[in-house]
Amino acid sequence: MNTLAACAYLAVEKHFKKVQKHEPGVLENKDIEELHQMRVGMRRLRSTIDGFALVLQLPKAANTAKVAKVARVLGKQRDQDVMSQALQALIPQVPQEESAHLEYALKILSRQRKKSSKLVKTDLTAGEYLNLKEAFIDWLKQPCYSDIGHLEISSILPDLLLPQLSRFFLYPTWYLPEGNLDDLAYLSQYGESFHDLRKEAKKLRYNLELFSDLGSESYQYYLGKVSNIQTMLGDIQDSFVLRDFLADVFDEELSIITPTLDELLQKNRLEKWEQWQTEKAQFLSPQFKKEFYSSCLSLS
Repeated sequence: MNTLAACAYLAVEKHFKKVQKHEPGVLENKDIEELHQMRVGMRRLRSTIDGFALVLQLPKAANTAKVAKVARVLGKQRDQDVMSQALQALIPQVPQEESAHLEYALKILSRQRKKSSKLVKTDLTAGEYLNLKEAFIDWLKQPCYSDIGHLEISSILPDLLLPQLSRFFLYPTWYLPEGNLDDLAYLSQYGESFHDLRKEAKKLRYNLELFSDLGSESYQYYLGKVSNIQTMLGDIQDSFVLRDFLADVFDEELSIITPTLDELLQKNRLEKWEQWQTEKAQFLSPQFKKEFYSSCLSLS
């Protein structure tokens, strides 16, 4: 029987193995994709623990907080890698005098990344992380579940997913007053809320993906829509992170020192903001929500 416990086990095993697979590459620090994939593995592992919280009985050393801590350590270096790639892509799009400034920023970013890499290596060879790995290895050898582990997955799937979907739709960011991403007062007040919604979308996406094989075409469609929202909000966040980094490096307004770049970043944010307004209207429509919920109810 395809039980809740069996599904939870397969998900934990899959994502933990992904973490283990890419850990050596992260320690070698030769390919940035290794760190990205290990971080994805840790985040998916965390979402699995949250999604199956009612059935999983994990050791204290392997709880959500421990996994999240490792993901945050990897995240700082990953953010620097993303910024580096963004800067390299922007250099050919600006005049030569501006590209020289971006080359300088890349050098600063490279130095910061070296420091982050050392911190990552320190954490991945420290006792807390080693204990976390050992705890998961031991649990996979002798898994432990709550009393509902024997339930057939098809009988309980909606009960697992619908609370997460409700939390996503009730997130305050959907209902913020209209504004503009280049309005610094608006951003100061609500910017973190958009970032939090992105993280909530990612959690929902990860948990929906756990059961994508059981879903209908409709289910796949709504999974894709959540993924699009996550990417859109991520692009907006990355744009502001990059702008803040450059502002710190140059200690001067971007509109003065790199006006072409400033225009490019503003244009990108405007495009993403317009996309957000369109997507938000669709997500909040009663028909869209009703059909999204129905696609989860029909899982079997």
